[in-house]
Amino acid sequence: MNDLLDHHANAIEYVLHAHEIDGRVTGGSLSPRLLHFQLQLPPRVRPSRIAPLLGEIAEALQVTAVRLAPDPETGDLLLEVPRPDPVTVRLLPLAKKVAQLVPPLTATLGLDTAGAPLLLRLDAPEVCPTLVIGATGAGKSALLQTMALSLALHNSPDTLRLLVIDLSGPGRRGRKVSAWAGLDALPHLIAEPVREPQEAHQRLRWVGRLFHERAAMLADGEALDGAALVVLIDGLEALATGSHARESLDLLDHIAREGRELGVHLVAATLGSPLVDQLGWGARLVGRCRDSKQAAQAAGIQGSGAEGLLGEGDFLALLGGETVRFQAAGLTPDEVARTVALLDQVAAAETASAEMELKARRPGRAAAPRLLRTGPAK
Repeated sequence: MNDLLDHHANAIEYVLHAHEIDGRVTGGSLSPRLLHFQLQLPPRVRPSRIAPLLGEIAEALQVTAVRLAPDPETGDLLLEVPRPDPVTVRLLPLAKKVAQLVPPLTATLGLDTAGAPLLLRLDAPEVCPTLVIGATGAGKSALLQTMALSLALHNSPDTLRLLVIDLSGPGRRGRKVSAWAGLDALPHLIAEPVREPQEAHQRLRWVGRLFHERAAMLADGEALDGAALVVLIDGLEALATGSHARESLDLLDHIAREGRELGVHLVAATLGSPLVDQLGWGARLVGRCRDSKQAAQAAGIQGSGAEGLLGEGDFLALLGGETVRFQAAGLTPDEVARTVALLDQVAAAETASAEMELKARRPGRAAAPRLLRTGPAK
């Protein structure tokens, strides 16, 4: 690895010097999928001078893409380069590690470039609603699944319910490849994942009725009862077309603006859609984009560098003016099946225990007094 770091540092400096930029690589560090090289540039050289050279640097390093970003700690320039030996981030060990630290309604996302767990609290004012966006292959569906299962691991069905709408469309070779396969038995689901636009529209109408009920409770001075609801939409762009598009947009806008106060939280994933600009998003989780134009729309800012991400779970989290790169935690199909089965068993045991406790509290028929006789009855 040291030889590789030295080779990469020399190649980066060679490209810079070829363009008459007296830049130096002064250090580096590792994260699960990246090598991070610290760049030192002369005072008169702006980072915008380096941006057009990123393709040439990637070619010199024989990698798919590189990204220029500020160091989150120091603000110094970093050149982020793919590792030849990426480390997979698994959800289950990560969820166990943070189990005692996770507040309610908080999704585990993965690890940031410093190796720290990254969590997202969905009921925070600046977070809801949350947008997951990127090109095909960015890992959007897998990230949504990770968020759903991490929420289920740390919240019981009594306090959290999930509505999953999967409109992500055909997968590879025209087959339906759903990240939600195997989650049908998750006890937190209010119903099986919705996979048809017409049914999705009906489910959104149901959320609208729930809104009215809860708003009426608040207006009467009552506390909200029932579990928090997280609506996860995979394939948001599909709701922007068809005969119900306008009503669906109005319902989504209602959820986006007022959902948090009524215990309803929206997380939506899309390739890109007019809804990206029409809804007011809080947190944005941005995967790899085709080019700088798509990256600007996805991130809501210029110069995010999302076009230089690697795909397959390599994301930027943008929130409150801060940008954090992270590798999403993942699960194998076997891990999904085992996790869902375990959560289903736990929920069934808790339900049975609650029913037994309720039955024990119910007053039964008083037994008739029994007279003990010591001799023959008279």
